[in-house]
Amino acid sequence: MIGHNLQRWLCLAALLLLGVSAALAEERPAKPPLPEEPFGIGLEGFPYPYPVRMFTLSEDGERLRMAYMDVRPKGEANGHTGLLLHGRNFPSSYWRPTIEALAGNGYRVVAPDQIGFGKSSKPLSDLHFDQLARNTIALLDEARPGACRQDEECARGGVRRHRPPAPAGGRAAVQRDDATLSR
Repeated sequence: MIGHNLQRWLCLAALLLLGVSAALAEERPAKPPLPEEPFGIGLEGFPYPYPVRMFTLSEDGERLRMAYMDVRPKGEANGHTGLLLHGRNFPSSYWRPTIEALAGNGYRVVAPDQIGFGKSSKPLSDLHFDQLARNTIALLDEARPGACRQDEECARGGVRRHRPPAPAGGRAAVQRDDATLSR
């Protein structure tokens, strides 16, 4: 007799659990769909927080494109430009909160993806910190972060390196006498 009652209770409990789990499944929000295709070598389909521009350069006879975000100050500009350099295995989109804070305080912000990383070209040749520094300096010369509108007072740009320190940032700051280095 006890076995028969136990069997009834187990069946009732199982039905109750099925009903609860079905109700919970209906209430859960749908997961966002996965991308139809995986990200490409240039992180195609991976969103960055600001528009991405491309700077073309040549290295060892290879035509390369360096991706970067150039974010204008929000509100009144203070005449300063911040250069944010990522470390290895980080794209420049990593800097979103820092870009927002700097731009909100009047800074123009330039945040590149170093060659070999993020949305930038992946070269056939080896990567060297000295070359990455030269690429960064060429980008600064092209993007002219020290260039200000006529109504702005120009000031030195600053280099901010990711921790662990971006060695290319240190080399760029040493090679370029108008840069200020911090980490």
